[in-house]
Amino acid sequence: MASKTEAYVIGHMEATHLTHSRKKITVAMENMNDAEWIWCSGEIKKLIRFWKMNMPMVQIAKELERTGISCLMMVLDLIDQEKIEPRNWKIW
Repeated sequence: MASKTEAYVIGHMEATHLTHSRKKITVAMENMNDAEWIWCSGEIKKLIRFWKMNMPMVQIAKELERTGISCLMMVLDLIDQEKIEPRNWKIW
């Protein structure tokens, strides 16, 4: 059974974020096992440096001892924060 705090948070999220009715809900990357979501500032600085050197993503992952997915997620986050420029990936 949910605590009062947990029930409050769930209610708040449902009221503010789940505003559209959907028949089937899928959570993106819910079961992604090879992604590491926690990064320290030193690792991020290295990633930014490698990115600016135009190092391939596979090599960045190898240098940082991370999975390619983990590096991709951090790169997308840094692009969103405008800390790095996107590359010409031709995927959009």
